[in-house]
Amino acid sequence: MTHLKENYIRRWGPMRSDDATVRIRYKRIGNNYLRATVIIYDPVYMTEPYIRTSLIWALDPNLVLPPYPCEEATESVVEHGSVPHYLPGKSLLPAQNPKEDDQFGTPYEARLGGPETMYPEYIKKLGPFPRKNAKQRPVAERGQ
Repeated sequence: MTHLKENYIRRWGPMRSDDATVRIRYKRIGNNYLRATVIIYDPVYMTEPYIRTSLIWALDPNLVLPPYPCEEATESVVEHGSVPHYLPGKSLLPAQNPKEDDQFGTPYEARLGGPETMYPEYIKKLGPFPRKNAKQRPVAERGQ
C-alpha cells in the first residue's frame, strides 16, 4: 500500500509518515487458518521495518453474517473545506514538538524512538534527565 496519510501506527505511539509503504503477507496455516503479517517501511520515522503478525482468521464456510446497516454521518469537528495542520515546531503533540515536555519529562530524542530506544542500554546513554517540567496528572487519570 502507498499514498498513506501521516498518522500514528497505534494510539500509544509510533508515527508513520506519508512516505511509508505497507506490505501485507498472507499465509494459510493448515486447512483452517489464515494469518496476515503487516510490514511497514517508513524512511522518515523508522530505521528498520515495523512488523506485526496479529491477524489470524479461522475458516468457517457456514458462517452467516447479519446485515450491517451503514449510515452516513459527519464525524469530524473540523470546518468543511479546512485542512487540519501544524506548522513545523508548532504541534501540540509532545512527541512532535521538541519544545513541549510529555507528562514524564522524557527527552525529545527518546520520544522520537528508534531501534536503539528498545534496549535497556539506552537508559544509560540518556543518563539522569531533569523532570522539573514534567506535568503531573491527577491520581484519577493515572488509574490508581
